[in-house]
Amino acid sequence: MGHIEGQTDAGTNTAFKGSTVGRENAVSEVFGKPSTNTKGSETNEQRPLLDANKSDGGLTPSTNNNILDGIYDRNAKVAERITRQPNDITNIFEKLATVGAPQEKINLSKDHPSPLTSAAAFDALKRMVGVDLTKPGVWDVNQKNPEQVYFADRLPGAVERLGRLPSGIDVKGMAAKGKPDEVNKFLKDQGFDIQLKDQKDPRSLYLAGTLKVSDDWTAKAKKMTANDGKDYDSVYKTGNLFNVDGKTVAQIHENAEKGINVYAVPMPENMSGVDINKKAEEILAKIKEGAGKQANKRVEFPMVDLNESGDITGIVGMGVKDSDLYIKEAKVQSIVQMDETGFDAKQAAAFGLAKRSVAPADPKADFQVKDKFLFIVADNNNELVMAKQVGEENWKRPPKRG
Repeated sequence: MGHIEGQTDAGTNTAFKGSTVGRENAVSEVFGKPSTNTKGSETNEQRPLLDANKSDGGLTPSTNNNILDGIYDRNAKVAERITRQPNDITNIFEKLATVGAPQEKINLSKDHPSPLTSAAAFDALKRMVGVDLTKPGVWDVNQKNPEQVYFADRLPGAVERLGRLPSGIDVKGMAAKGKPDEVNKFLKDQGFDIQLKDQKDPRSLYLAGTLKVSDDWTAKAKKMTANDGKDYDSVYKTGNLFNVDGKTVAQIHENAEKGINVYAVPMPENMSGVDINKKAEEILAKIKEGAGKQANKRVEFPMVDLNESGDITGIVGMGVKDSDLYIKEAKVQSIVQMDETGFDAKQAAAFGLAKRSVAPADPKADFQVKDKFLFIVADNNNELVMAKQVGEENWKRPPKRG
């Protein structure tokens, strides 16, 4: 058979001349090319590993020793380079270990209610049912979930704000225990479509809050070409402009008597509901701090007809500390309408709270039948009616009786 060679690739006309050389070339790509062993009259590249023309296949003592010397020499070089670069090897394995590692998935909702809307619901729960979940530190919050963190952090302050809201902002709440009917009727009467499911548990709690703001203004209806190149119905009126971090914020309406300010802030990137609230709070804080104001400017913005509802997914499952109470269902609906006559904005948030079901453990049986047994039926005098031995092969649930 001659000496062992790698098969020639006809397409590239290349071959590994001897398996040791092939391995050496492959190793050299990673660790650098080792020096050639020149022990004896032949180099490793010249000397075949096996020779079929010799009776022992080429493995004479001297040849065998040379082969082993060459292998040990190359292994030593590789080991030396690994020893010199332990951090590199460690880093590689550390990176490989993170590939495919499970990451906690947090499903944030598209729309998160205003803290005031949620506060109206939980304030009603406190007043109507006697369950107070509005204090700081009540909720068992997943700190990696920004929606839970935001909800629990803002709720106490928003409840405190309810008592000092200006006249132009209307909030209401409703809560009940055992059945959602009253809460669902409240939502419908307030002009909202969202409804809570009946959890079929008398311990369940149902609550909802609504927020409404509206006002008239004087403006002109026009058409405006937006950045997408399309024409839209628009509102053209007088307003104020603020410079917030280099971006223009338009104050499109102000009514000091009712305590209402309305702003339009260009924000083309998509944002989660909780990020929208955080961004709005940040902008309003900077306007209060004294962002540059240009008064009595002409502003134009699209007319709006928005009605969106959905689940507040990020807080579903969040529990109350030291309690088996948790949020089983959470919904929000937001409605905004704007034209040349004014605006209407309202929002509802509804929550269904349940008790985690933990059935009490049954006491241990005083006696258990754990082997084949006799099934015996007797009459009232304990005279035999029927008897049958029952084995394990028949220990299974039967079809529904009857």
